[in-house]
Amino acid sequence: MKVLIEKYKGFDIYFNTTQEMFEAEAESYGKGSKSFTAVKSGIDEYFKNNSEFKPFKAIRKTNGQLITIIGIRKDGRFNYEDSKGNKKQLSEYDERDYVIYNGEEHDKHFAKSAYLETISDEAKREIERLYAKLTGDTIKQIKANYIVK
Repeated sequence: MKVLIEKYKGFDIYFNTTQEMFEAEAESYGKGSKSFTAVKSGIDEYFKNNSEFKPFKAIRKTNGQLITIIGIRKDGRFNYEDSKGNKKQLSEYDERDYVIYNGEEHDKHFAKSAYLETISDEAKREIERLYAKLTGDTIKQIKANYIVK
């Protein structure tokens, strides 16, 4: 179980009761420390290493998810913030699914996909209406005729 201890420079510091270690988002994900001070130092180090990094927006090609790349770790992996404000690490596997967000050009695609989704929703409703028009004896009625009580 993780217990929130403190919010330090925008990062939550937790105490993991099962591993008896302090953990924070800024650390190298999955690593912790028995020392609260070491975790704070890790956050300070994170800000020092990312002080010259200029955040940028990226968009996922498969679903249009917009994220903000907020830093780069020593091992070369990116940290990002999603639309809900959650800070996470971008896996190397997922890097190929994101492109740099290009405002107006990408917004055109969003508008068209939103339009196509409305058409798709209408088509689904029409299919449901067609199926609702099917008439005849139900399986339950047929079963009642064959089963002797």
